[in-house]
Amino acid sequence: MSKFAATLQDYAFPNVKKAITVALWDNAEGVSIGVAGLGLATMEDDFNDVIVIEVKEGRPRLLVWADINQEDPTHIIDLQGASIRFRDKWPAGNSTKEYRHPKANTLVDLHTGQEQTADGK
Repeated sequence: MSKFAATLQDYAFPNVKKAITVALWDNAEGVSIGVAGLGLATMEDDFNDVIVIEVKEGRPRLLVWADINQEDPTHIIDLQGASIRFRDKWPAGNSTKEYRHPKANTLVDLHTGQEQTADGK
């Protein structure tokens, strides 16, 4: 299991001294995000996953537990609509034509959404 932690300041009000500590780690279901001081009723440590990013039936989803006393997620958001292939317009002067995630085996044409594997198929 990989784990990353960071402390976040309020960017809108930099003079506010309150910051939060977040942790991100991988698990069997996906990627978990925990916030110090937030959690679930069944939590055993300071960083329980109140946010999970997972893939279900081939679709990326965001699960949020906004109520500590509720066992199931309070919000489930399907992220498929945020796919870059659904972008309506490209910003003026955008010269980017292709995108390849560093760990993916698929090349995506950002203008058409057409996918091609690294072997050209």
